[in-house]
Amino acid sequence: MSRAMGPDSEPKPENGLDRMTTVELKLLADREKARQDKAAQRRRRAEEHAQQVAQPHPSGYRVGPVPAGLSRLRKWYRRQHNAFSDRKLSQPELRECGFTFGKLVDSYKASAAIRSAEAAEATVRVLERLEHGQAATVLLEQLQRSLAEKRWRPQPPRALRPPAEGQA
Repeated sequence: MSRAMGPDSEPKPENGLDRMTTVELKLLADREKARQDKAAQRRRRAEEHAQQVAQPHPSGYRVGPVPAGLSRLRKWYRRQHNAFSDRKLSQPELRECGFTFGKLVDSYKASAAIRSAEAAEATVRVLERLEHGQAATVLLEQLQRSLAEKRWRPQPPRALRPPAEGQA
């Protein structure tokens, strides 16, 4: 179907609004206004929160620097929680301390897993060097005995040397 159009007549784009009733259009306008109001409310709350966080705590309490070491880190977090209980620390500040604590504990866990894997690799390398010698058998028996007795105490480092030529 081709229509002859004059220079002033353009086809109307169909966006669906021309087929809506006035009730539907009013409902659509109300929804859009509610969406914009909610967005403005969220912006205001975010600005208020940013201003509140930027201000020092009224009690003058300051969170100390994060210590190194797991036991000192636990004590630090306990002090922050006690300060929160005494209303010297706000909930967002305590939450931030909790995030910091969690991330550092995770890094300690990862470091421990890496050290454990490195120790296992070192044990395998020693056993490979010893191959099937008597020292390897003794070392394996000691390892199995400690696992059975659930002794997880680290032993002092000791250099194991393969037996000299002719002593095997």
